[in-house]
Amino acid sequence: LDVPQEKRSCRRFPVGSFIMSFLATKQTVRSLLSKDKSILDFGCVSGGFLQGVGGEIGEGIGVDLDGALVAKATQSNRFPNVQYIHANANVGLPFGAEHFDVIAALGVLEHVGPEQAYMQEFHRLLRPDGHLVIEVPSMGPFRALDIGNIKYNYPRLHRWFYYHVARQRQYYEERFGPEATMF
Repeated sequence: LDVPQEKRSCRRFPVGSFIMSFLATKQTVRSLLSKDKSILDFGCVSGGFLQGVGGEIGEGIGVDLDGALVAKATQSNRFPNVQYIHANANVGLPFGAEHFDVIAALGVLEHVGPEQAYMQEFHRLLRPDGHLVIEVPSMGPFRALDIGNIKYNYPRLHRWFYYHVARQRQYYEERFGPEATMF
């Protein structure tokens, strides 16, 4: 995507400070919100972030690829201006162009595969003066300790674990197999 240099900003944190950078990124997103703003939380998991800011925003939409997590988020939702949907931005989200003031993808893009389609959809959904905030873990030495990265660093071990230890072959195939939306 062609974004003018003056519209870009990037904050980098030292290697190994993922938790600190993740909290700082959440604070950055929070600072962009107000009662007249709409936010898309892509990769909302069980909805914790939007529940934390629900009283401070105009509209909050949480999207996740995992239907069970969306159901959990919906069940615990305390705000009428917040909703959660099970969808995949890779194939388009059910919103008109330039719908959101803020789009946050915090710790999620490293789990969904090729990012180009997601970035194009975020670009379509973001208002011209909007903010896209992306958080991804570093390539530092602690990356191997992130259980979510085992599927990338040791794919055969990851598959073996689900097949033989957890005995969740169907879960593995649905979420990580060749036809899965997440890798």
